Amino acid sequence: MDKKKTIIIWENGRQTKLNINDNDTSKESHEVKRELAASLQESENGQIPTFSRPNTNKYKENSNKQQKYTFLKPVIFAVLSAIIIGTILGVIMLRMFVTMGEDSPATGETITPIMDTEEENTNDENEAVSETISENHESISAFVLQAGVFSEESNANEWASDYYRAGLPGVIWERDNQYFLLVGLTNSKEQAMQLAADLEKDGFETFIKEWKTNGSEIELTNTEHAWLHDFHEHWYMYFNSLNEQTVLSGNEWKDLITAYPEASEKLSTISQEIIRLQKEMDESDKVETQNILLELWKQYEYVF
Repeated sequence: MDKKKTIIIWENGRQTKLNINDNDTSKESHEVKRELAASLQESENGQIPTFSRPNTNKYKENSNKQQKYTFLKPVIFAVLSAIIIGTILGVIMLRMFVTMGEDSPATGETITPIMDTEEENTNDENEAVSETISENHESISAFVLQAGVFSEESNANEWASDYYRAGLPGVIWERDNQYFLLVGLTNSKEQAMQLAADLEKDGFETFIKEWKTNGSEIELTNTEHAWLHDFHEHWYMYFNSLNEQTVLSGNEWKDLITAYPEASEKLSTISQEIIRLQKEMDESDKVETQNILLELWKQYEYVF
């Protein structure tokens, strides 16, 4: 006897039982078998499994929920990060303000700074000294007696030695790659002519020439500019004394030496020349005074 098998299927929302013979080869049986290929057969204990078509709408809902959560993840992460960072910064700022409040004076108290007047004055003086400015300085002009002009310094020194042994000191002044031997100085051409005539009687031949150092711009500190201006005034005071009966001594230069800015390097040659000639100023006559003024004038020109 053929054994029958019973299975349950869902069709159009209704439960249906089907009996299947093992030897049933009909077309309908084969079609049912193909349709029920995925169905489970009745178990040996007689229980009949129930099959149903999966609910595709449920899968779609789950998929939509997953997509929604995936989109919200970056937003949630950004919000949480902002909250954490804001909290940390808030705590740091709060501690800073608390610390500042502890260090600040109590309400109503004021702090009066203690100023050192001497230190302020020293700083102001240092700033004034260190400030460098460019300024035009006064020119110097006079009539000189020129004993010769040479292209070689050695020749100029030889002639200067001859004049010195004869009692007429001279100054060798380099200009434009030439060496001028100057032996006299006056403030007018008439005086220069008279002096040249006197020297000619003694056997010295000289040539009258107007000599000038033009004032030019030089970069110095305020203190250096002031000192150079004082030197110019002292020089002319000494120069004008040549027309008087008495010649000034070296004491008039002491204040200038004392006021010299020690940090200055550009004016050091003038200062050193004043110091060297100061003793000679006390014992000099008019001829020697002319020589001293020529030496100082030369150093003044070399500064520019």
